[in-house]
Amino acid sequence: MRGDKFSAFGTYFTGPDTPRWGWRTELEQVDDDNIVITAYNVEPDSADQIATETRYTRKV
Repeated sequence: MRGDKFSAFGTYFTGPDTPRWGWRTELEQVDDDNIVITAYNVEPDSADQIATETRYTRKV
């Protein structure tokens, strides 16, 4: 459905005595023919940064 969005979040270990890092992936159905998948790096004590963005378009 148009405007629907799904988000998943996880963390991973980067070494001893360091905080865990994270990632977030968002899937958004922009409209009936377009979906956008955006992945973010979540660094401790920093703003989330876009890692990748993929756009899928239905060709009719």
